[in-house]
Amino acid sequence: MKYTVHYESKPGMWEVYRGTKTVEADDKKESIDKAYRLIRRDFPDRPRSDWHFSVN
Repeated sequence: MKYTVHYESKPGMWEVYRGTKTVEADDKKESIDKAYRLIRRDFPDRPRSDWHFSVN
């Protein structure tokens, strides 16, 4: 199933980034995991705890 994952970086020392990733996954939790892997490519210095996720 395709999920659209909305993400936003937590405010802090860095600029706030937000956007969406569309991923193919079996459930919402897996969709967040896959989206985070894609986000990590662009922001390798930010840990997962620095992001808010929601799934549609």
